[in-house]
Amino acid sequence: MIVVECYIDLILVSFLGFKDIRHEENKPAVIEELRRRAEGGIRVVGLVDEDPGSPWPRYFKERFSRVKRTQHGFDVWKGPGGAYLVVLKPLHEAWIYDVARSCGLDVARYDLPRNWERFHSLIHSGRRGSRALRCYMRLLKDLTASNCRALRALKDVLNTLLRSSTPS
Repeated sequence: MIVVECYIDLILVSFLGFKDIRHEENKPAVIEELRRRAEGGIRVVGLVDEDPGSPWPRYFKERFSRVKRTQHGFDVWKGPGGAYLVVLKPLHEAWIYDVARSCGLDVARYDLPRNWERFHSLIHSGRRGSRALRCYMRLLKDLTASNCRALRALKDVLNTLLRSSTPS
């Protein structure tokens, strides 16, 4: 199972082909779900963004350690039991804009704002957010079709973590 903190994470993980996904409301709720499931012996992976400046739960700070830093803008952390956390840096929106740029795609072609901060605002703004999500899904579709290295790396890491071993 993959536990995510927001709907764009859920959309991303779905586009990567994963089906067993649980949505939580925020980063502390994702960390708590990882703790709960790992204590029950269930292998679980969380996906959140770093969100610099926001606090991290004490459980994360005390019990997780970074096991992988990638060149694709995300890190992997290992917690107790079968819990892992993938952290997109710095925010999901900034991360996907960097990914699109590295794959030669212009977000403006998808009717998305040129800067990720505006995209972040749109995604979280009610009805206007649903249009931005549709545009985001078109971008993900093309990134997936282009065999984008960062998305491929993220998918490979998630698959590895769900199977059991720490990624190399």
